[in-house]
Amino acid sequence: MIKKIESKKPKKTEVPLIPKSKPIGKKQTGHLSIIGLLEKELEKKNKKLEELPKDPYTEEQLNMLWRKYAFVIKEKGLETFYNALIKRFPKKINDFNYQFELDNKIQVEYIRLHLDEFHQYLRKELNNYSIIIELIISDAIDTSPKYLNSKEKYDVLSGKNPNLIYLKNSLDLDIEY
Repeated sequence: MIKKIESKKPKKTEVPLIPKSKPIGKKQTGHLSIIGLLEKELEKKNKKLEELPKDPYTEEQLNMLWRKYAFVIKEKGLETFYNALIKRFPKKINDFNYQFELDNKIQVEYIRLHLDEFHQYLRKELNNYSIIIELIISDAIDTSPKYLNSKEKYDVLSGKNPNLIYLKNSLDLDIEY
């Protein structure tokens, strides 16, 4: 009851062979590499940066925009970035390169996430697209006193201003706890 289905094979038609011409171009012997592609991309980017404006600016203008951006960032709720910006101004290395000192690695990593937006803001406002800000960790040790209780605060402040001792005695204040 099984019927065999015979398949008909199509007959091969002969196609006349056409002689092909020799290749005209050079054979590529190199291979594509990620490094090569990245280098080409970097070259294009550098050419674009060379064509962008490089207007002169003063350090006062940069510092004013620095503070202005700090308040813009505060409005966005980025308190860590805001506190870092108002603590220090950048140090000039050369015409367009600056170093911005931060207290620790956590601040560096946090600010690095927002650094491109900050670069774009400064470049646009100063009309100078060559500005580069490098983040570094400060080597300076924080020498500000760390107070444990109110007695220690009082001792330090009364050392700076002896009138506090007179005020404490005249008002009969108890700061000993």
